[in-house]
Amino acid sequence: MMFELDNTLFLKPSELIHDLLILQQIKSGELAGGQALPNHRLSRQDIAGCLHRLEAGGFIHPNRGIGAEAKLTNDGEQQMRMLLVDYIRELMLLHNEVIAVFRKKLAQYYMADIRKVAFYPVSDTAEVVYAALAGSGLTLVAAVDDDPSLWGSPFHELLVQAPSTLSSLEVDGVICTTAVFEEQIRARLALLAGVNAKFLTLW
Repeated sequence: MMFELDNTLFLKPSELIHDLLILQQIKSGELAGGQALPNHRLSRQDIAGCLHRLEAGGFIHPNRGIGAEAKLTNDGEQQMRMLLVDYIRELMLLHNEVIAVFRKKLAQYYMADIRKVAFYPVSDTAEVVYAALAGSGLTLVAAVDDDPSLWGSPFHELLVQAPSTLSSLEVDGVICTTAVFEEQIRARLALLAGVNAKFLTLW
């Protein structure tokens, strides 16, 4: 399942995401006895309200109580597809907004004569910053991480390396791709001999 209601701190679940969740679970047969999958933590009241709303809209067959197996109507199938498309579109808009924020920061670094950069660490944020690099004038020449299990694994066209390798690379700046461990990474870079690259943040 792609819908984790407890996986977000900033996006408040709405009736639309509840409807999409329940429609998908009805479609897949995962809604049994009026219970959604445990990781979604919808209350029985939430589920009952959603089923009532979906039945009133003609999206599930009538006379299917909370203890019975619900079935989608043709309109319900169409509604599920439309909600999924709208959900993905909203996620993409949010993703693009974050990229736009990062691109503004990268443009500042370009104006400061930064050209070759490294990412430290290889995080989820690093993936978004990588997308933001396109057209920025900056070139990613290294991706480093403290985790030895990641060394040698691919990060797009590069292989993840140990931070110590930065001393042998021509790098103008090291982009810190985490806000949580920013100070620790700044301190580690300061201790690496031969690393003269500027420490760059995204925030």
